[in-house]
Amino acid sequence: MDEKGNIVLIDHKHPTPLLYDPSGEFLGKIGRVGSGPGEFVRPANICITKGNIYFHDKTLHGIVQYDSDYQYRNFTKLDIDFNRFFVLPSGDLLGFTREADREQKKLYHALVRTGETDAAPRTIHRFLHTDFSLTGSRSGGGVVSGGIYPHTPGIGMCRIDFYRICYGYSSEDQLYIYDTRTDRKTEFDLAFTTRPLTPRQQKYYRERESNPSLRPKMQTTFSKIMADEQGIIYLFRPRAVDDFQGPVTVDIYSPQGEYRCTAQSPHDPLLIRGGRMFYMDPRSSDRFLLKIQKFSIEKP
Repeated sequence: MDEKGNIVLIDHKHPTPLLYDPSGEFLGKIGRVGSGPGEFVRPANICITKGNIYFHDKTLHGIVQYDSDYQYRNFTKLDIDFNRFFVLPSGDLLGFTREADREQKKLYHALVRTGETDAAPRTIHRFLHTDFSLTGSRSGGGVVSGGIYPHTPGIGMCRIDFYRICYGYSSEDQLYIYDTRTDRKTEFDLAFTTRPLTPRQQKYYRERESNPSLRPKMQTTFSKIMADEQGIIYLFRPRAVDDFQGPVTVDIYSPQGEYRCTAQSPHDPLLIRGGRMFYMDPRSSDRFLLKIQKFSIEKP
């Protein structure tokens, strides 16, 4: 959400970012398709700061910068292929990429900070993704019929405020809060922890994946991490393996990582602001329809 309350979204069905007013009315597309100034091919991430909106385009391998009036400003080529990123008030970039240790035959998800004065990119945290010496991912998981298995481990990351981010790896039982001012990270335990797949889940994956090494072996702890404008952290658990349209279980934490409660969300939202969730209905024929629903949580 920008400074005016407008909503900026990236949806995989659209090659350009989408802009909505605070009521969810579609205002138009941002930029156009192409590789020229202010154009997009495959935008993947958004970061909004005071006066600027940054779009990470994975195909162009860079960041397209617009001002708060959605006028093109600049394009920055990246040497690092970020999966997710934030622009800090200092101008540094903070995001996840992949790091390979060829000697140890390991591949990591790495939280990297770059742009610091006279400093090379610096790794803040690493999660083991694949151990090739064991021939396979630490927790299994893969892709079937063009979609990722619900229990495939992945990185989650959200911004609590301008200086702090929450992040984690969904095969672990902890999340982390990183304060970019003090360069300090703290961890907190999750209310929902990893556990073996149920017989029903095992049956689901056996029927859809003949290669055992590609089947998930454990339930993951979350599918998505989000935070609202107050810094409240929402951890969305994976949906049931055979019910991708059903409600989603959400664990809610304070900005300091203290567990508050667990609730049910009828939808998988793109954004939570002002006690409302913004989401797109995949069954709708309107490709630009943004729906809004009240999202209230009973605090214990």
